[in-house]
Amino acid sequence: MCGGEGDGRVLSSQRTSAHSAWVSLTPSHIAFGGSGSTATTTSPWGAAPRPSARDGSSSVAQLLPSRKRRIAAALFYSLRDQRHGPAEAAARETVVPGLPPISSPFLARLGGAAHHARGRCAGGFQLGAVTAVRSPGDGGAATAVEGGEELREAFNAAVGDEEFLGLDGFRALADVRELLEDGLLRDSEVLAIWKAVPKADPAGDRVDFVGFSQAFSRVDALFEEEEEEEEEEEEEEGGEGRVAEAGTNRGGGESGGAVGPGETEASFVELVGSSEGVLDLDGLLRWSEVTELFEEGLLNQEEVEQMWEGLPKVANRVQAAGEAGTEEGMLINLAGFLEFDRQLSDLFEDEEESGTDAADQDQPPTATSTAASTPPTTPAAAAPVVAATAPASPEAMDLAGKEAVADEGTPEGLFMRLSANTGGVLTLDNLLGWTEVAELLEDDLMSREEVGSVFEALPKAKGRGSSTSSPAIDVKGFVEFARKLDEMFEDVEEDGEETSSTDTSARSDGSDASDGATASKPLPDMTTSEAVVTKEGNAAEAKARLLSMCQREMADCGMGCGEDKRTEMLEAMEALLATEEGNLVLGDDLGTGLIDTLAGEWRLLYTSSNAMEYNQGLTGLANTIPNAKFQGLRQILHADGMVFDAEYEEELMTGDDSEPLIITVTSDWEVKQTSSLVTGKSSVAIAVAPKQIKYGFITVRSERWKTLRAMMLLDIAYLDANLRIMRGQTARQNFFVFVRV
Repeated sequence: MCGGEGDGRVLSSQRTSAHSAWVSLTPSHIAFGGSGSTATTTSPWGAAPRPSARDGSSSVAQLLPSRKRRIAAALFYSLRDQRHGPAEAAARETVVPGLPPISSPFLARLGGAAHHARGRCAGGFQLGAVTAVRSPGDGGAATAVEGGEELREAFNAAVGDEEFLGLDGFRALADVRELLEDGLLRDSEVLAIWKAVPKADPAGDRVDFVGFSQAFSRVDALFEEEEEEEEEEEEEEGGEGRVAEAGTNRGGGESGGAVGPGETEASFVELVGSSEGVLDLDGLLRWSEVTELFEEGLLNQEEVEQMWEGLPKVANRVQAAGEAGTEEGMLINLAGFLEFDRQLSDLFEDEEESGTDAADQDQPPTATSTAASTPPTTPAAAAPVVAATAPASPEAMDLAGKEAVADEGTPEGLFMRLSANTGGVLTLDNLLGWTEVAELLEDDLMSREEVGSVFEALPKAKGRGSSTSSPAIDVKGFVEFARKLDEMFEDVEEDGEETSSTDTSARSDGSDASDGATASKPLPDMTTSEAVVTKEGNAAEAKARLLSMCQREMADCGMGCGEDKRTEMLEAMEALLATEEGNLVLGDDLGTGLIDTLAGEWRLLYTSSNAMEYNQGLTGLANTIPNAKFQGLRQILHADGMVFDAEYEEELMTGDDSEPLIITVTSDWEVKQTSSLVTGKSSVAIAVAPKQIKYGFITVRSERWKTLRAMMLLDIAYLDANLRIMRGQTARQNFFVFVRV
């Protein structure tokens, strides 16, 4: 028996052949454990204190996020209200004073719902990323699946005589099925997770044990993400009596869902089997914290190896004298592992502090980005270029062999890596092969000719050690190349400061247009009447024809239509633009009325963007979720004083009878006068900086979501009171036609 708190309502212990486990349910908390240890979780009615270790046994407490509070609430009422017949009560029920009888299957259900709380119970429950606590159904005993051999056994049981596991088999697992039935996990989330994990069979739709383990881990990550956000909010509120977390967040800062000492020690024990054991580099590289950072492109093996070199090493104390084994001095113990975790946290703190406009300082940091909440094409690509910085000194950048201190997060560091095998210079072909440029070409955001045009304007260097006589650039030229791309896609301000027009709150770049940057100009006032398109002449006819074609011909906003239709649409748009009547963006100056006209809700009628067609929408989730189909896109632009917020709402249908899935992208936006790097002509553009993507229970930061680049910087080709035509700044064949809602 285990006594509870509050009103004294207690559930007596439930025993199985493998272990002794108990559950305590009170209005203040739910506790579960076995064999002398506890794990306490917060109930919907308040937070329980975090118990400290006692009698030498591990004791871990974990606050529950909102999703787990809903679990706890549902369990409380289920346990309270469930009644059984006399025969079943005599056989299996636990009588609780003040509560109706409760049977053992519901105790097991409590354990199954609580398995997402991180921590370990010595009685055999592993409450973490690779855990599945199964409900026994009617009359069975709860079982726990831990990492390692137990997880392997669960996989073998699921596949039977087969070698691989399919989606239906994964969905049929007791844990996944129960979460789906209880509404705590959406089917679309399961599909997204399944799409993201690696497939092993030739058909590409089933997983082996590795994919099976990752799928369990990603389900767990859905719950951990909400937990991190709520703990971050608690840190910001600064309430008294709160127990401060000891670790640091992987995303930077000292609050939120940190990897605290208790969890780090538990991770070490999981890796080596004992707190007294030792760990080699290969074992460290297998740590889930490290592998997740690898998957997201936030960390590479070279960085881990550099930190490894500085860690305190020990001899293999398990190895007998004279026995062959790992060389002495190549192992770390628990102290070294904790030091590595501290350095890893410091690494991301430093990046957060030195971050540029690409990092949104208002968002709660997250430990790691979870692949469960991103489509498979998005996890590693950040915004296409890096912030331009002053080049390092010639001494520091001597590529002939002197040691240089340069981070790959800077243009200089990238240049050192890219030119390591090209004699310290880069040709146009080298730049076209650079991953960031290749992605821009693939997404149809730039052409090879445009890259070549930018390259031709760069200062050239002699090919030191290069095997080719083609024109090449050195580090100075590469920094300039990165700066020019930066202006096109990142909108980085000169000197790191944003400038505002004194006449309006529209933000502008403030740099000199003569060297490819954007320029700020005064914005004279416009009257409301100027925002109304002329109803007479060719402009009215051209506009009516364009709108008729959009509404009559183009399903799915024109994605997938043939070349003939695209040609007709292009001709209709060019005809309207040629009239120059009623177009607010023509002329040398912008007006304050332009901002008022842009503000509001717009619906996408048509696009010719190849990137949008390839991704089947703005976010790419239509390609990630099976049977999902793009239904439409809305853009809401808010302009309130100095605050310019934007929302994109993408609608997907995931089944004939299902409710539409709404995906929301929150962003900042601004109006800018820019100069094309290719044509040199001045234009008015809307620059959008995405911040977050929300759908279902998932909220993720979106700076690294590369499909959003399709709308990050677009010229305003035409604007009146109810029609707006946007055009790609570099890919000029890409049009977006919006109508006011």
